[in-house]
Amino acid sequence: MPRSDSNPQGSSQLAIAAIAAIVVSSALYGCSGSVGPRSDAVARASAMQQLRDENDALRSELTSYRERDEASDRAVDAAVLPKPVSLTEARGSAVRVDADGGSLQWRIRSEDRRGRMVQTTGPARVMAACFDRDGSLVDLGRWEISSDAWSRSLREGVLGGSYAIDVPLEGTLPDGVGVVQVRIELEDPRCAGSLELDSLVPVIRDSASEDAS
Repeated sequence: MPRSDSNPQGSSQLAIAAIAAIVVSSALYGCSGSVGPRSDAVARASAMQQLRDENDALRSELTSYRERDEASDRAVDAAVLPKPVSLTEARGSAVRVDADGGSLQWRIRSEDRRGRMVQTTGPARVMAACFDRDGSLVDLGRWEISSDAWSRSLREGVLGGSYAIDVPLEGTLPDGVGVVQVRIELEDPRCAGSLELDSLVPVIRDSASEDAS
């Protein structure tokens, strides 16, 4: 039987060496593409960032448009709505005094330039005072009227509407006083400043209070 020149052990070593060479070669060259990002991935990332920037810019522009539209709407409303320009005293105003004390019953109209009644928002501040027989000033009260209270005080009548201010006097009305000086300062967002009115309101005493005095 002829001898074989093959060496199984040597062949096995050569195979192992060949496999090791292939592995090293793959590690050095075959995977080199994964070391840095691929060019198409960089392009996609750049495009995504550009889209985000454009989206942020569009959101900012839309917000700016909305703010300008709201400001324009408020300006249009202010221009279209009737604007109060003055306050006048309506009929039925008086300071009434009875045995329980005194109260201010003041009727106010807010009017536009044509003298038409225009509703207002408030708030308002009201003050009342008078002079006694010696000429000294007597403070009869100061009242803060909220916007809600002002709206509720609106009264409709045959001759037009008015606002009813009904408050008890905080000070004692001196004997012999025939009129009380009252003042109102009314706020409304359509007006640059407050609307003001000073008036002399007559004092009406009932017979019981006069008998008691």
